[in-house]
Amino acid sequence: MLAAVETDGTLAGHAAALRVKAEAAGLRVVGEYALDERAVVLLATSDALLAHAAQSEHGAFGACVRLAVARVADPDEFQLSYTNPRWMAAVYRMAGDLGDVAQALATHVGAQRLFGCKAGLPADKLRKYHYKLGMPYFTEPDKLAKFDSYNAAVESVEAGLRAGKGDTRLVCRVDLPGKDETLFAVAILSSDGADAKVLDTCNQDRLSHVAHLPYEIVVAGPAAYALDGKFRIAQSWPDTTMGTFMKIAGAPGGICKSLKAAAKNQ
Repeated sequence: MLAAVETDGTLAGHAAALRVKAEAAGLRVVGEYALDERAVVLLATSDALLAHAAQSEHGAFGACVRLAVARVADPDEFQLSYTNPRWMAAVYRMAGDLGDVAQALATHVGAQRLFGCKAGLPADKLRKYHYKLGMPYFTEPDKLAKFDSYNAAVESVEAGLRAGKGDTRLVCRVDLPGKDETLFAVAILSSDGADAKVLDTCNQDRLSHVAHLPYEIVVAGPAAYALDGKFRIAQSWPDTTMGTFMKIAGAPGGICKSLKAAAKNQ
């Protein structure tokens, strides 16, 4: 969702203003990720969003909205965008449609236009989304590691991220209420799946999909999971050609390798 385009100010100033707008929409910012000098992504959630997420299996993947400020081609132009809550709710097979979250964001942050999928996809098709025949679905995540308990899994993942294993960085942690499920938002700094490499390759038009980042590790019970990169990347760039995806053919494996190293704290 493109919220607005601004033609003056600074990246830091727009990020601060976006934080205020997110809070006005009833969200609390729980993490911030600066992607060099080009963009800042904010991770935000709310009690209502967490309650939605807790109602479905692996709903923690949708427990945060990602809001971004990106410096685009013109160095004096800034794009404000965020992940469409209704898209997230459908593609992550959540129990509700997050319409209340979407409306609050549209009112307080803006909703200039939808972008990323020219033809659009109805919710029933998004709930069964995969890029092409033979490509993974939401229900086929990568299992990164298994532990003796939920607490052991959380401790290992958090320790691995804080230590930068797999050249990762912890952006934030969010625990789902009343459920042994935790979301870790993760920056990947190097490897074939490095954030900047994926973003630079897949961004094919003037509008930046930087709110694709960061990735997630979800601890559910005694195991840690991540969405398969072939699914996670494709749902952010559903119009991207196979030729473009072939340029980052190593990204799904690189992402999994980095997240697995962090999850296992190795």
